[in-house]
Amino acid sequence: MIVTFNPMINTGADANAAYMNFLRCVTAACTAAAGTTSLTVNPFTNNTGTIDNTKNCIVSIDANTEAGGWSTSASHNVPNTGSFTAIASAAAYLYKADFYNASGKSGMPYNKMSVHYSGRTTAVWTSYLPSTYAYGHTVASFATTPILEFTSGCSTTSDWTGTSYPPQGGAQYPNSGTQTSSWTLNEFQFNYASSTSRTNITAFWVNNTSVTYKIAVTATYCIIWEVPNGNSYTNGYGNVCGVSGTPTLSNQPNASYGTLIYMGMRETQPWENALSNNPPWVSMQIQHTNLRATPAALAPTGQNQIAAYMITRNNAGVATATPTTYYSTDYMVAASSVLTGERTFLQNTQLITTPATVNTGLDVPLFNSRDVTSLNAPTNLLYLPSTDPTTGSLVPPAHPIMARKTTDGLWSAGGALRGIYKSFSAPIATMKLYFSDGQTFTVGSDTYMPVIFNETMYLVRVA
Repeated sequence: MIVTFNPMINTGADANAAYMNFLRCVTAACTAAAGTTSLTVNPFTNNTGTIDNTKNCIVSIDANTEAGGWSTSASHNVPNTGSFTAIASAAAYLYKADFYNASGKSGMPYNKMSVHYSGRTTAVWTSYLPSTYAYGHTVASFATTPILEFTSGCSTTSDWTGTSYPPQGGAQYPNSGTQTSSWTLNEFQFNYASSTSRTNITAFWVNNTSVTYKIAVTATYCIIWEVPNGNSYTNGYGNVCGVSGTPTLSNQPNASYGTLIYMGMRETQPWENALSNNPPWVSMQIQHTNLRATPAALAPTGQNQIAAYMITRNNAGVATATPTTYYSTDYMVAASSVLTGERTFLQNTQLITTPATVNTGLDVPLFNSRDVTSLNAPTNLLYLPSTDPTTGSLVPPAHPIMARKTTDGLWSAGGALRGIYKSFSAPIATMKLYFSDGQTFTVGSDTYMPVIFNETMYLVRVA
């Protein structure tokens, strides 16, 4: 199922309405049956229950061969009618879209996925390696920074009550404490030492009228991405997600060409399939930025991160008994991107070479991108066209995005993320030489469509 939606179809709606509209649209897509040709989400315009029945937040259904593949849990409490509490005044995680499906693993029987606001009630600085510090959103800050968060993973229960799945609230930072079988994305607000003047590059600002959204969802993955208004094959894909103007550190939406959220499964090794407690989920966020600054420390990178749940082996080949969530993130204060680095020798080599911070996370870079924060924009064509084996013509390449871990004594070959490939990293004029508007491509036995952020292309499965 692929759906385009706009939670701000009423441009005058408030942030509370936009939040609830977003969750209702995601719910409609995730629970849609195969063959669905019509979905309706009439928008809230405020939190007092006013609904505009003349408009529909669902812009289009772009693919419907497969069902959304998810069920709402007992913790799913997204109102479709009536008034609701303003988010900034609500209890932590009061309103959330909460989904599950069967994992096939008896020790962790449910795959889980949730869209929600921050559950922190106290703003705290916290060490968050490998970034220096991260100052996260709070419930109350939703009134001025209405940011969505995305949690995915696995659980022993189908709802939000599992002990290892829900992110922590209060003064606890997400991805810590008892949250051991899930990962929360899009949680950073400020991330430069102890200075809140250096705000992060915004993603999924829910009442942003400069973007629409697309969701590609099946039982094995959910991919949600921002689409800046005006982007098209004809016009190019270089518009940004914020208001007009020159990007500055206080106007961060202008620094992003768009962010992609991935919550899904990876391919597995045969020995992993025989185990009963290791659903192979992956959580990934990639942001495509144009923010470059001198000195480098003034330019935070995008919110690039990846986490995966896996059992590892030691160098004798013996598997550990308990799966663990392993992750890698970008240094939030450096003017280069580790996760999608564009250099042969990464600027942040201490992530790999310094003994104190030896890379015990997932292998990076995942791929090379032209849309990353750096002092100088890269100019190489980082991913070149491939040859179609049937027609002989040059077409966009399809490179797997791998979640794997090669730490000495603690390794896993992992596997490729399902439903998505990395394709071109090149100027749009060059990309357009090798595909036409609306064209799709066959990779293996599946159909994929191009998804482009400025000069970075992915192939997302059409189903």
